[in-house]
Amino acid sequence: MKKLFGVVCPTITPMTLKGEVDELSLRRLCHYLNEAGIHGFYPNGTNGESLLLEVGERKRIAEIFAEEKEENSSLYIQCGAMRPGETADLINHTKQVGGDGVGIMTPLFFPCDQEALAIYYDELLDSAEGLPTYLYNIPGCTCNDLLPDLFGMLLQKHMLELY
Repeated sequence: MKKLFGVVCPTITPMTLKGEVDELSLRRLCHYLNEAGIHGFYPNGTNGESLLLEVGERKRIAEIFAEEKEENSSLYIQCGAMRPGETADLINHTKQVGGDGVGIMTPLFFPCDQEALAIYYDELLDSAEGLPTYLYNIPGCTCNDLLPDLFGMLLQKHMLELY
């Protein structure tokens, strides 16, 4: 597993006119980014419209990036979904395809207090055990904010590293 370093590209997801993932264009994008010297890939994030995609589509995107990235590049896959079970499923899939780490965003739309966020992250960080994890926090878009005290508690409890 590799840490995030250098230039990391949160990638878009090319789509066909029928609204399906355009796998050929996605592979071309990977090749282009490899040739450009990108150090890390971050598919299925907000730039990749992941919340609009089915879990199977997100898994296929992760598989393509795992197949196409350069050996010395890192691959962190955004696994956040509307349901924690889907997030855990995507985290486990990341392990299966050889991803270097995962991103987990705060829950969306429904406001949560810090206690609820602690329960949410505890379960998902247990699923991600062994993988470096990027906690993805955009309160203006999710209506939830991972505050510094909770972040510190999660770091300590799950023995996460800051780098």
